[in-house]
Amino acid sequence: MSKENTLRLILGDQLNYKHSWFQEELSSNITYVMMEIRSETDYAKHHIQKVMGFFAAMREFKKHQENLGYKFIYIKLDDENNKQDFAKNLDLIIKKEKISVLEILEPDEYRLDQYFKKYLETLDIDTQIIDTEHFLSERNELEDMFGKKDKYLMESFYRRMRKRYEILMSGDKPLNGKWNFDGDNRKKFPNVIEIPKHKTFRNDLDDIYTMIKKSDIKTIGSIKDPRSFEYPINR
Repeated sequence: MSKENTLRLILGDQLNYKHSWFQEELSSNITYVMMEIRSETDYAKHHIQKVMGFFAAMREFKKHQENLGYKFIYIKLDDENNKQDFAKNLDLIIKKEKISVLEILEPDEYRLDQYFKKYLETLDIDTQIIDTEHFLSERNELEDMFGKKDKYLMESFYRRMRKRYEILMSGDKPLNGKWNFDGDNRKKFPNVIEIPKHKTFRNDLDDIYTMIKKSDIKTIGSIKDPRSFEYPINR
């Protein structure tokens, strides 16, 4: 087992309980870090319920993984030493914890992807960008598949994925002999079908709501009762 002190960054949209990181043997030399920061709440106005849901899900993820024995550093929005910036917070942790390896899960958002590529170039420690394991395809797969072709047909990519992972396939043919039912999907939705109500939950997020308001984060929308947040925040 490596004796290098490794720091692993997880973003708020990367809460993958089944990621291969969490299939490894526990190590006291590996620390996970998550942050609630103003650079993410302020680059655009978000719905108040979105911000609440993100923070709540992040905290639940951290609590669940800590209970399994994984070591976490969690920076809340109102923490005194929170620099409200990924790079500044990471720099402090790397120095304080004597980190020699930084691993980050590959951001799904272009803005953050470019941000972290530039940040990693400033570091004099070993760094790695790790697959989030969110997708069935690789990031450069469309470019490799289509190259400089004049036409980009989604159907071609769709069939490729079906064949690779044997989804709705019968041998090398599509199940029931058809690749898609787009023709049926163009029909008008019948009014006689009753749309079921979505499942609701009761999560008390009043502390997160109060923190957001005290921090004067500019949001849109509203919530009737922060003590009864109706969306799921964990598995």
